[in-house]
Amino acid sequence: MFKKILVTILLMGLFVFFQVSVLSNVFELKTIPNLVLITLVYFSFSKGSWVGQISGFIIGILLDVISLAPLGYYAILLTLTGYIAGIFSKLMNSDKLLFPMITIFISSNLFLLLGNVILIVFRFDNVLSWPNNLYYWKVIGLNTILAPILFVIFSFIDKKVLPERQSL
Repeated sequence: MFKKILVTILLMGLFVFFQVSVLSNVFELKTIPNLVLITLVYFSFSKGSWVGQISGFIIGILLDVISLAPLGYYAILLTLTGYIAGIFSKLMNSDKLLFPMITIFISSNLFLLLGNVILIVFRFDNVLSWPNNLYYWKVIGLNTILAPILFVIFSFIDKKVLPERQSL
């Protein structure tokens, strides 16, 4: 269990660094995909909600510290997303295209809407975006397009680094 959580946290930490330092400076679109969310959803589905919750919370705290978000914002958001994705871990199938796209489409919507609700409840004025905003759909579109590619990469990493134990 510890190895699963550690590998997930390391991958998500790598994507946090990549998103913050590389993607935010490369893309001229002002919209970057949420690679941390895609990683969290994959490992929550494949390893269960416990791995998703712990990994989401730890990376959420890291994001809270390096961003201007209120302390605990990303921790709550990623913990809940990891938990909800982990609940449906039995639904994971071998479809390489549609399953990742549908899963990330739903998870991205959940992430953005839940994030807005948290900001409204705590009376912050800078609500991210609602479905009537172009930014909202650009983020979801990028996440959905990248999901199948990243799911295949994570599946390979999952099989090589975290093989299932054989029982007698």
